[in-house]
Amino acid sequence: MRCVVLLLVWVICGHADPGQLDRLLARLASERPAERRFAAGGLGEMGEDAVPAVPALVTALGDPDGLVRAAVAGALGRIGKPVETVRVALDRALDDADAPVRLAVLEAIGRLGAGGAASAERVALRMADADELVQLAASDAMVALGDPALAALDRALRGEVLAARRMAARALEARGTAAAGSLAALTEALVAGDPILASHASRALVALGEAAVPGLAKALETAAPEAETPIVQALGGIGAPARAVVPALAALTKAAEPRRRALAVWALGRIAVPVEAVKAAIVPALRDGDALVRARAIVAVARIGLDVAELAPLLEAALADEDEIVIDVAAEALEKILPSVSDAAAARRMREALDRRR
Repeated sequence: MRCVVLLLVWVICGHADPGQLDRLLARLASERPAERRFAAGGLGEMGEDAVPAVPALVTALGDPDGLVRAAVAGALGRIGKPVETVRVALDRALDDADAPVRLAVLEAIGRLGAGGAASAERVALRMADADELVQLAASDAMVALGDPALAALDRALRGEVLAARRMAARALEARGTAAAGSLAALTEALVAGDPILASHASRALVALGEAAVPGLAKALETAAPEAETPIVQALGGIGAPARAVVPALAALTKAAEPRRRALAVWALGRIAVPVEAVKAAIVPALRDGDALVRARAIVAVARIGLDVAELAPLLEAALADEDEIVIDVAAEALEKILPSVSDAAAARRMREALDRRR
């Protein structure tokens, strides 16, 4: 009786039934695919307790049934040991003919975590897979592989296959400051003409912060107008460390196209320093002929905390703007800055203007 109680406690606490491993291995050899899938899943749930089953699972990666192979890959990822044995087997399975199997293999590799450069090279190839879900899983796996994957990511980003370039930029974005070695390639990707690639590259550069500013400043100087957006977005995202580009952005607030002016005003509001230089560029934008530019300028004024008493007439006038969006933005901005207005008369006028708006 005491043995039965101890066994029940052992099972309830999460320990494997001593005979479960043998039973699952027997089912893994069944003629029925459903049985083999069930066995693989069960072995995976056992985790490290199923390490003795790894040789059989490695063999089962060659199962004729794709669903079984996918289940086996998942099981190997959950068991995870011996790490090198499991990694080598999964790396070989990356070329499986079935996309769901490749997806499961990549997810399993991601579970294993940091690996070697050789594994990273094989995984990197899947970032150009014909299946988009496999591409995404490969990108995630490259992140999980850690620093040994950085060189392969940089090569993929500089390559000619667009899908792989997008996924490499996505992975580098997730790596944050660890992606510093790809700074030049990320800057080049901004102006490659693909919006998805540019979006990932822009966010990756924001994570790199001040180190990215010189390259971005140079790119802004030479970029065609249609290629400016991700560059300016990156500079605005970096914020105050990008203060060196304020003169270039101030010049952009005078561009002929409203879209370019609005974007420059947004970025200036994010950078915010030096205050006087930013103010000189933003205040005229409060009177811009385009509603979006005016709205962006109002948001920038509220965000930076400029001398609102001096700007009160312009902000009050915005409450009577011809564009509803500008009016709403102005009202929100005034509500935000009113508590910090030290000039009692200006504060009273702003409050009265808001009350009239309501």
